[in-house]
Amino acid sequence: MMIQYSIYVRVCVSKQAAGFMEKRITEFAPNEGIIQTMTITEKQYNDMHFLAGEFKKEVKNLSNRTVIL
Repeated sequence: MMIQYSIYVRVCVSKQAAGFMEKRITEFAPNEGIIQTMTITEKQYNDMHFLAGEFKKEVKNLSNRTVIL
């Protein structure tokens, strides 16, 4: 089973926002195929390791972009 053919990431500010996003995805999901979701914490995301290629310090990968409401 190929898992990493097409992966998309969406940052959500809370579990409630993540649940809302899953509900929105359900509305336009195709009848065939599989859509899987996984929720990880900010700390888990920041602990991700890149094993190949160059490290890119992009704004979207920085924790100072996080907004606490």
